[in-house]
Amino acid sequence: MPPLTSRNLLIVIGAALLFSGASAFAQSHEAPGHEPPIKVYVDSIVATYSPNLRTAAGAPIIRMDPRLKTRGIAERLRMMFAYNEYKLKKSEEADSECGGAVAFNLPGGHILHVAPLTYVGSELALALSMFDGQRLVMQMPVKLIGGGMLLLVDQHLPGEFYITAISADSPVLAHVQLSPGLLPEVDAPVQISPALIPAQ
Repeated sequence: MPPLTSRNLLIVIGAALLFSGASAFAQSHEAPGHEPPIKVYVDSIVATYSPNLRTAAGAPIIRMDPRLKTRGIAERLRMMFAYNEYKLKKSEEADSECGGAVAFNLPGGHILHVAPLTYVGSELALALSMFDGQRLVMQMPVKLIGGGMLLLVDQHLPGEFYITAISADSPVLAHVQLSPGLLPEVDAPVQISPALIPAQ
């Protein structure tokens, strides 16, 4: 992965994808310091796109790594993008608590720090920091809502993209579930610029 710059780093926040059929979990009221941990997931994905990869009828051919079906990653990728192939390169998880940071080694040599800050209901505030060696290349606050997911996209080569999917889960958070029937029909990748995708 090349160094992140304002030109080649695209940030997509799919943090508040609220769908029907939500199932809520009661918020924990245990004593401070005894709450269940917050599990942070970081999945590194390589996506490729070729406008010529189509069926005889002209529909785009989509190949999805079956491992990406966990935690609704595949559904979110298809909702946000229209690449032809998605491969899971690396999957990591770590337990944390509010005020504590966990580190993840990303493909290409970057190090991502994720620090849960606080939660209310289904909303979880995180602080993200990304390093290239000891050099800080990105720092941003994020709020995940209803089991949402942050997608960081970096173009690696023409037609090749690195996607870092960041999500978190804990019994202290209220949850919602994706409804695959709500996936849109997408035909080709759209031009993506830094954007906040609001609740629907």
